[in-house]
Amino acid sequence: MKRREDRRYLIKKKISGKAIAAIFAALAVVGIAVYLIISISKQVVNIDISGYNEVSITSGGTGKTITPSEEQRTQISSLVKNMNLKAKKFSESKGWAYRITYYKDGVANTIVLAGKVTWNGADYKVDKESYDKLKEYIDTLYK
Repeated sequence: MKRREDRRYLIKKKISGKAIAAIFAALAVVGIAVYLIISISKQVVNIDISGYNEVSITSGGTGKTITPSEEQRTQISSLVKNMNLKAKKFSESKGWAYRITYYKDGVANTIVLAGKVTWNGADYKVDKESYDKLKEYIDTLYK
């Protein structure tokens, strides 16, 4: 009789040990996932559009397209680079303020300004001050 009780105790001990190991493994996976999400959301992306041989800007409100001069492109490039974009999910926006299209060797790339920045199909949160400076500069080009 004592052997059966000893076996039951050992089985319970093994099961509880396995359960505890599984809990620790699950916690480790969750911890790693949280760390990756936090580190990705803090990652800053800066877009460098300097050196592109053509840039055009389209206004969402008027549908008008402008082609900035070289000096204006340099200023826009500097403002775009300093927006400090951060990866973030957003709900779909219904409109946009400006779309900057820049070309190199016939390949078009687009940056959409819509309260957030969409670049290469991904949405980014922006530093509001930098974003506002870029929009303000583009607004002056449209006047």
